Amino acid sequence: MSRSKLRNLDKYGVITDVDPFDLPLGAWSMALNVRFEDGRINSAPVWRQVGDPLSFTPRFCYVANKADSSTSLYIGARDGSVTDWSPSTERAASPTGYSPVDSEAHWSATTLAGVVYMNREDREPWYLRPTDTTFKVLPGWSSGWRARIIRSYASALVALNVTKGGIRYPTMVKTSDLVRDPGEPPQTWDEAQTTNNATENLLTEMNGEIVDAAVLGNSLILYSNQEAWQMTADGSSNVYSYRKLPFSGGAINANCVVEVDNRHFVFGAEDIWVHDGLSEESIADARVRKFVYKSMNAKKADRFFVAHDPSKKTVSFHFVSGDTYTAFNGIGCNRSAVFHLSSKTWSFDDNPLVFAGGFAKVSLETLTWANVTATWATIGGSWQDLEDGFKRTVVYIGEADPDTGLQARVYARDLYGEGSNLTSPVDTIASRPGLLLRDGIDLDEIDAKLDGYKLVQHIWPQGRLDASATPLTFTVGVTDFPAVAPIFSAPQTYDAHQNYYLDFDMAGRFLSLRIDYPDYKSMSLSGLDFELDTL
Repeated sequence: MSRSKLRNLDKYGVITDVDPFDLPLGAWSMALNVRFEDGRINSAPVWRQVGDPLSFTPRFCYVANKADSSTSLYIGARDGSVTDWSPSTERAASPTGYSPVDSEAHWSATTLAGVVYMNREDREPWYLRPTDTTFKVLPGWSSGWRARIIRSYASALVALNVTKGGIRYPTMVKTSDLVRDPGEPPQTWDEAQTTNNATENLLTEMNGEIVDAAVLGNSLILYSNQEAWQMTADGSSNVYSYRKLPFSGGAINANCVVEVDNRHFVFGAEDIWVHDGLSEESIADARVRKFVYKSMNAKKADRFFVAHDPSKKTVSFHFVSGDTYTAFNGIGCNRSAVFHLSSKTWSFDDNPLVFAGGFAKVSLETLTWANVTATWATIGGSWQDLEDGFKRTVVYIGEADPDTGLQARVYARDLYGEGSNLTSPVDTIASRPGLLLRDGIDLDEIDAKLDGYKLVQHIWPQGRLDASATPLTFTVGVTDFPAVAPIFSAPQTYDAHQNYYLDFDMAGRFLSLRIDYPDYKSMSLSGLDFELDTL
């Protein structure tokens, strides 16, 4: 009889692309709605309801950072309208006289010199100055032009993948004149005038069309599905220079690139990768790449996006998945692959059919005994948080799903319990149970023979759960043949308050371990001890 100890539980995370028989102890075949951080496994942030359900069908959101350090959240609807949103108010912000048109067209947005720009590819771009209450149609832009993407760079607006006069130019880069007056849009896009810095260029050697762009250092990186190009304001008479970067990947869709610590994290068409403009690296290959791209619905890539959470040190790659673990089915993203920047490990989250996200200061409605409707079990934050009206967190917009009870709304990702800083209630439908699964345990690490039986007698978990949380459930599976599904034991529960070890007496040539956490409250595991015998 031997005692095996498993510590540093954040070391490997989930690795779906390697045969479980070849995984080290501590790696998981699947991990849902958990985080690998600080040497342990923690429950993932919950999805909190911010404000009332939306009165429209959302498709996009943009967090605009203002000069006074505040943020505003603008939500684009399926009908093309834009709402200036707060937890207590939906204020119509579309241009006067706008006629709604339902479409699943691409959205993009940016801010330049204090002016917010919202673009849907099937119409002219809109702008909102700091003193405006509603958007207006961009001046100097021809009514017959369309852009798939709008970005800002080097004091100019950049329109990408442009249509002019009914003719589409998928590799066109069209820039405005430089913006010289804060709070005002550019005055012209006419590249033929010699008195301004507007330009128009076709990247004729680009393989594929421009699908995304993001600033990196002093350059704007332009992405097709297969390539990345660097656009640099070089001070020459051409204003900008362009060169193809020596990388083999691109982006799968608009809004699928984020900058973190002077590197781009890119959700590509074939891989998830990072680069600094000089060198590239896959962060998913031989780990989760095959699972992500095999389970995704690539035909719905126009809904994919990437979100960075600086406070929790994660980058989430959101997509529509058909994997066997999905909890929601609809138009929006139901799955995200979450990369933990500190531990460099992966996990997966269930997503409540979301379309976009951003890091925002959320102005919270003041709660009083008279207006609070949620319970202590679902509300987060502290008494001090009730006084502090602004908290910075990642917010998302998601659609309604009558089959599961999801409502169209704004969500905020926030910790439960210690570390929570929002007083908004938990959405108990959107916040899904946690799961840890490991198959194919052959105990090579303790020199166990492949033809020998492994007997699991006891497991000692080391962890903490919220006092009111539902216990963890452990089950051990055994099988004698690699291609035969394991038979699992009766479940054993662990609550970290009364019991401290679990009895199993399960024997087989190959072992499996499944841990279910049917709750959203705070949970952490820092170690597991196994009492084993090899026969």
